[in-house]
Amino acid sequence: MRNPLLVLAGQHLAHHPIRTLLTVLGIAVGVSAPMAIRIANVEVFRAFEDSVTEVVGEATVQVSGGDMGVDERLITSIRHHPAVRSASPIIRESAVIFDETHQGKPVMIWGMDLVEMMGALDVQVPQDNDGTLPFDHLLAPNAVFFGKDLMGEWGLTVGESLSLLIGSQIYEVVVGGAIESGTRGRRWESLAVMDVAAAQAVFGLVGRLDQIDIVTYPGASVDQVIRELRDSLGPAVKVSRPSQRNRQVERMLRVFQLNLLTLSTVGLLVGVFLAYNTVAFTVVQYRREIGILRALGMLRSQVSTLFLGEAAVVGLLGGLVGTGLGMVLASFLVSLESESVSELYAAVTVSTLRIPPYSFVWGPVLGMMVAMVGAAGPCWEAGATSPARALAPGDYENERQMRNGRFAWMSLAMFAIAGVLMLQGPIDGIPVFGYASAFCLLLGCTFLGPLSLLLLKGMIRMPWMSRTGLVVRLAADQVIRAPGRNSVTLSALMVGIAIMIGVGIMVRSFRDTVEVWIDQTMMADLIVAPHSWLHDADEGVLANRLPLTMVAEARALPGVAAVDPYRQIRVEVGPHEITLVARDFQTHAARSRYLFVSGDSSKILQRAILEEGVIVSEVLSETLEVREGDRIKLPTAAGWRSFPVMGVFYDYATDGGKVVMDHSLYQQIWEDPSATVLALYLEPGAKVETVKAELQRVLGPKRLVYIISNRELRAEILEIFDRTFRVTYGLELIAVFVGFLGIVNSLVTSIVERQREFSTLRAIGGGAGQVRAMVVWESMFLGILGGLLGLIGGLLLAVLLIEVINKQSFGWTIQFTLSGVTLVEAVGVALGAALAAGYFPARWATNRPIAQGLRYE
Repeated sequence: MRNPLLVLAGQHLAHHPIRTLLTVLGIAVGVSAPMAIRIANVEVFRAFEDSVTEVVGEATVQVSGGDMGVDERLITSIRHHPAVRSASPIIRESAVIFDETHQGKPVMIWGMDLVEMMGALDVQVPQDNDGTLPFDHLLAPNAVFFGKDLMGEWGLTVGESLSLLIGSQIYEVVVGGAIESGTRGRRWESLAVMDVAAAQAVFGLVGRLDQIDIVTYPGASVDQVIRELRDSLGPAVKVSRPSQRNRQVERMLRVFQLNLLTLSTVGLLVGVFLAYNTVAFTVVQYRREIGILRALGMLRSQVSTLFLGEAAVVGLLGGLVGTGLGMVLASFLVSLESESVSELYAAVTVSTLRIPPYSFVWGPVLGMMVAMVGAAGPCWEAGATSPARALAPGDYENERQMRNGRFAWMSLAMFAIAGVLMLQGPIDGIPVFGYASAFCLLLGCTFLGPLSLLLLKGMIRMPWMSRTGLVVRLAADQVIRAPGRNSVTLSALMVGIAIMIGVGIMVRSFRDTVEVWIDQTMMADLIVAPHSWLHDADEGVLANRLPLTMVAEARALPGVAAVDPYRQIRVEVGPHEITLVARDFQTHAARSRYLFVSGDSSKILQRAILEEGVIVSEVLSETLEVREGDRIKLPTAAGWRSFPVMGVFYDYATDGGKVVMDHSLYQQIWEDPSATVLALYLEPGAKVETVKAELQRVLGPKRLVYIISNRELRAEILEIFDRTFRVTYGLELIAVFVGFLGIVNSLVTSIVERQREFSTLRAIGGGAGQVRAMVVWESMFLGILGGLLGLIGGLLLAVLLIEVINKQSFGWTIQFTLSGVTLVEAVGVALGAALAAGYFPARWATNRPIAQGLRYE
């Protein structure tokens, strides 16, 4: 025997298929966004971890020297440590094949002890007559062994000569054979390896290594080994767990992904409003049925369960559809997110999209939760309604008094809570209270919905409204007559518009701040850099290096007034890996400037030269808690050294912070014969293109350099910036689309409820066009009010995003920019969505015969 509650719930859904379909679709879209982002986050983060763990293998400790490399003689002392089982020398270089056949193919070259690695890698080379592996072939001075996948994909053959571009230098190598991953994982089949001695000889790195991977004996204390090696090897060498060098990147990556996931859940919040409206209308539509059932003895809990079960079914269907949409959307978002992550934090490549099995359960459950949370209020109200009231004639919606004073106090309370939460600090670098504050802020704006209807009610009474026409006044009056349903509809649209404005202003402010920073700080006319600079995230000893001999060559060219040899390396200060930059302060003070938190750039740089001090970025100042006038202790080639901090400047180019010193001071300590890039300042009247061509003529035959003008560099940086925010724009559209569905749902509900009213208007002479215009105007009023509420919520949210969430997540100070374009676009989207949402319901309102409408109910 079937459950009567299930039968009634099924009949309710079947009697209004269009409204049910809209609700299912709204919940589906709301579920699809967080599901897609969650899947994409898992895949991108897995790719990031794979790029570390598969290469690290069994290593428990890693010794590295950053851009300066490690002296290979340290291996001897490391291997003498009683807890060290093995120490493997490693060279890693990011290369590009530079010949006619395979030009532009990127590959990572790993220099390793191939004899030691024979158990982990299956190297396929021609065998000797006795079937043994010829070690002379394996250890050939210029042999590179490519992964089997690469060999097949690129059509490489054993013995083929290749030209490799590393940094700004071209190196000649020979394909020695193919490798299979063996026990090391499939990652090695997309890489290339050389014997470490051969790599040192070919690349001119004799005596230098990128890192040393250490495997300790089982039971040995890794932390104790790290402490002892740090004491014995000195501060210029970094000794850490293999994952530690990526811990900072990992934290930044998680914050980035958490921001995306939080933004994607906005669609769920709008879905809650949609479910509320659907169930609320069902309660209104079947109020007499509720009264009859209650009079026959049905309990309040059973009535509530009836409508809650209906919501659960709608939510389940929406969750199932949303799961499918989320999987489709994930395949698109994973490429956008991996591209953004690669440009911001670390190079990742997602080759295949794996759908976690729990997604097939998580999606439907999430849809049911969204629908049931939204339906909780109407379900409770249905159960609490007395039989006499439910059976009484009249407009049930009008009988529900909207206590506007109560909503005003609730809105103020939410704003107050949001204000308190935004004053709290982050938890483990994550702005948890900032997210909670944003939620309370949006919730406070939703409580303004009933108050906005009061505003519309006051507008109707104004004299100028009498000149707008009867259709417009009737439409406004109808919006006011259904305060409960329309308040929730306003809230749904408001959330979408608020997110669009808040995120839009934040991105616009961030972009404008970066533009000002570029224009003030990066004033060199030309930049000479290695060919892989700006896009290469994997750095070896050779990566991003130019010989200092190029400074004199560039300075001697006609039209060149000054050359600033900019050098950038990574150093460890306690648990933090930071960027150390050396540049010519004298040149920079005269021709460019830093944006300091306080003080004049030229004067601060001149003082730094005289007092052998440094300047630090805002992020580093907050991370290490150092201010102007303090001292900062840095590891150098000659041991730890303390430097006075001369100033704190704004910087948007590096994560983790930056410390900058004069190039002459850097040379005294490090004796580094290289630069990362050369910044060239031209004489007045000198033509950029002429000097650029001359640079290419002089330097081109010696090194393959990348020469870019200030204008081109500025455009490239801003293009990268814009690409990183493409994901957020898609999530904004999802929120607005669900709000659009909310308006359609509300209008369809209104049309079904008012069939007799529309038919009566047409029967007494009203035209179908007038009825349609009235429905469209109802939609437009909802769009206008939703847009106004969205403006308020969006501006408040923008302040919260800029001053709290972004500041706590990344440490950057962003100057607030009120973007008129963003506001106009958001209002335009609200009105456009309202107009589009009203079109089809308006046509549907006049499609039924007048007689059928008059017989309704």
